[in-house]
Amino acid sequence: VVVTIWYRAPELLLGAKHYMVAIDIWAVGCIFAELLTLRPIFKGEEAKMDSKKQVPFQKSQLTKIFEVLGKPTKEQWSTIDFQPDYSNLNSFNAKQYPNRLREFYQNYCSSKSDLGYGLLSQMLEYDPLKRITAKDALKHPYFEEDPKPSFE
Repeated sequence: VVVTIWYRAPELLLGAKHYMVAIDIWAVGCIFAELLTLRPIFKGEEAKMDSKKQVPFQKSQLTKIFEVLGKPTKEQWSTIDFQPDYSNLNSFNAKQYPNRLREFYQNYCSSKSDLGYGLLSQMLEYDPLKRITAKDALKHPYFEEDPKPSFE
């Protein structure tokens, strides 16, 4: 599990016990956003374990994610209701959390590249099955834009 909660994928925050490499893409997406904007994108507070050593619901971190990406819907993430802590999402009002990723990107990113926004949104896809793969991310047209990455 990703140690720093700011980079933890929503499926982990919702109690998933079995997960895929897509959690790493989410973490890379958070780091990519931080590199582009020089600030953490989802800076929540970690809820501490209780005396019974049970993992608590991470409401603060999910709130930070929802403030930028909106509250996920079944259309966005078809298996969201299979997540162990799904019932805790009832405490969030969907209308209170519209998707503001483009606004975040435009306000805080010095580059206004649509390709950069596109790559970021694919990395921060709620549904882990729809999240971009590492292979596809590395082939993304964003990396062909000027200034091009260099090893020098």
